[in-house]
Amino acid sequence: MDTALRSAITAHIQNTLRKASIQEAKKLSNSSSGTVTALTAAGIRTAADFTRVRYVQTGRYSNPDAYLIRPNGQQVKVPGVGEVRARAFGSWRTSLGQRARKSAPTSVSTQERATIRQQSAAQKKRHESQIAQAEDAARQERQQLQQRITTRRQQINKEKQQHQTAAQRQRAVLLQRQLADVATNHDRMVTADTEHRRAFGLRRYLRFLATSHRPAACRGVWRNERPGQMMSDPALL
Repeated sequence: MDTALRSAITAHIQNTLRKASIQEAKKLSNSSSGTVTALTAAGIRTAADFTRVRYVQTGRYSNPDAYLIRPNGQQVKVPGVGEVRARAFGSWRTSLGQRARKSAPTSVSTQERATIRQQSAAQKKRHESQIAQAEDAARQERQQLQQRITTRRQQINKEKQQHQTAAQRQRAVLLQRQLADVATNHDRMVTADTEHRRAFGLRRYLRFLATSHRPAACRGVWRNERPGQMMSDPALL
């Protein structure tokens, strides 16, 4: 089977599924209008809006959760659709696809081949454009992330430098205070030593005066002295 025929068969099946409204699911067992409303709210409006059903076992003894898989791979958990109803919807879609495959074309005319090629080329171009846009967006996001990282590193380095500068200033201020305290203590010690020396010298001077001054008993002997005349103390002769 060539590419054009496979594309024609796939397109026929997809068209058939898109024409099958989810409203037909009301006829299925255990289904209701509420179920169809929940499916429609979840974006499941035709049989082409989901590709299969996936079951996830969440507990050892509980029933598995059912998810409808969208064509883009997204998982949809529809309220009120458990394992039984999900299997019914999956079987419904499968039967539609099988009937569509039976009625699919078995050959492709030259005109149809040309149309399919044009459609494939246009689809390929769209995909390439989407890929290029996604790559460009990813590249811009990486650049922005790298810029944020660089900016944050610069901020961290700046904050670190500011912290170091502040710490150095604090140490310098503390050292200046210590030096000022040392100078003050030194001045106090010098002043105290000078005062001590002065007091010690004064005591020595007073002691000298006390030991070298004439006795008071000798003062009366010399009372009758006249200027230029020296009298002798008979007691000292």
